[in-house]
Amino acid sequence: MHRSDLVGRLAKYQMTIQAYEMKIEYRAGKHNTLCDFLSRYPVTSVNSIQINSLPTLQEIQRSQLQSQYKGLIQFLSGKIEDPPAKFSQQLDKYSIFNNTLYSNLHGSPKLLVPDQNLQTKIIAVFHDNPLIGSHLGIRKTYKSISSKYFWPKIYNDVAKFVKTCPVCQKVKTPSGNIIREELGSFPIPQRPFERIHTDIIGPLPQCIYGNKFISITVCAFSKFIICTPLLNQTTDMVIKALVNDVISKHGIPDEIVSDRGSNYTSDLFAQLNKTLGIPNNFTTSYNHKANEQVERLVKVITDSLTSYCSNANDLWSDFLQPVVFAYNCSINDTTGYSPFYVVFGRHPITWCDIIHQLPSHLSFATDSFSDQFEMALKTTIIDVGEQIAEKTVNYKSGYDFQHKVHSEDISNGDLVLLRDDAVRTKFTNQWKGPFEVTQITRPNITIVSVTSSSRPQTVHIDRPKLYCARPPSVSISTQNRPNHNIQPTEMPKDVGQPTRRSQRLLNKQNSSSFPTEQPAEKDQ
Repeated sequence: MHRSDLVGRLAKYQMTIQAYEMKIEYRAGKHNTLCDFLSRYPVTSVNSIQINSLPTLQEIQRSQLQSQYKGLIQFLSGKIEDPPAKFSQQLDKYSIFNNTLYSNLHGSPKLLVPDQNLQTKIIAVFHDNPLIGSHLGIRKTYKSISSKYFWPKIYNDVAKFVKTCPVCQKVKTPSGNIIREELGSFPIPQRPFERIHTDIIGPLPQCIYGNKFISITVCAFSKFIICTPLLNQTTDMVIKALVNDVISKHGIPDEIVSDRGSNYTSDLFAQLNKTLGIPNNFTTSYNHKANEQVERLVKVITDSLTSYCSNANDLWSDFLQPVVFAYNCSINDTTGYSPFYVVFGRHPITWCDIIHQLPSHLSFATDSFSDQFEMALKTTIIDVGEQIAEKTVNYKSGYDFQHKVHSEDISNGDLVLLRDDAVRTKFTNQWKGPFEVTQITRPNITIVSVTSSSRPQTVHIDRPKLYCARPPSVSISTQNRPNHNIQPTEMPKDVGQPTRRSQRLLNKQNSSSFPTEQPAEKDQ
């Protein structure tokens, strides 16, 4: 309660509690048999598993007698003398056992199921039930069913049911349903700092100066990077770094590319862009490729800092500018020049040049220095533009080939699922939806939920996948659907374990009252 270094949520809790007069008393765990409900969650154990909804044998027998196989059953049972003409040449392919017709078309006898509703029930159990199907794929589900049952086009029915399973579509990621858009590209810039890409690195371990974030900006033409340590990532701090370290030193860019972080989409940042006449190009959510110019440099900078600060991570801000300088002085793979040379038209003088007295590429003492400098810079600018254009084409071709691009598979009105990139835990669905596609403006699409009244959202076309809606003929009603839910038995709350805050709040809402202090006679 008296700590002065708390931040964020803990500091807010501390300030709230300090507004009350309170006394904290210690109670040993062995005496606290009924501990605070909010710090525990119920432990569940499996009590029973219900397995049902398979059609009964009587239902299958009844459906056989109501189908085209009625005459065949009567002949094989000895009730009539002449077989039906339709089956007269295939009598050895069928057999009767316990007044039930079996098919021998594929070797061993298999129970023949002619009714479509009963077929769907069987497929549902063999696919959905945890003890039989466990939501396995088409081939495994088909082999399990075809080893016991038979009906015409059984594989097609199984494939249709599994492909349209809403549970499987939200959990699994089959490559056939993934939409891949061709890799897009920005226009080739013609000069340094014509277009810049910016992002925030962090939160990082707090350095000795109190900084926890880094504002990183890269020039799309020269690949020159600028990094500024920040105390926080508020819009004010981001604007200050951008104005002081980028615009004030290299001029106003024609375009700024950033993600949709609140520090870039805020009204204050929009006002800055309006004042300076800079259009801000936002990438779509969870689409790192759109801002790849700066995204890949985040790892480069953090890896370099880790090399020097792994044993003293509060010193990273002391190494930040030397690391940035070293990168800017190294040859870039795309341009073939160092970013420093492209921006300033000369190579920097380093301590190696001074110690070894290396000659300069330009003679500053001659009268023709300005001509040499202008010619070298002009040649460099032209060459860099050509190199960027060539590497962009090569990279795009390799990406499209490697990712098997097929961008023609989606149209307005299609149903899609959206990849939930915010999910980071196991046993959670990878996809959410379904959504309906309302507008296509490649490489982005606009979608709206079909199950809720949420606002339309624009996402990159790589994030959704096509959703296969189950046709009515394959649907399973609620009362016929296999009930394989595990029925939990709740254990005493005092033997529980700590739970997440969201679950504690939910428990709090579902309970009318909580004990604030345990009765004295129970403190044993």
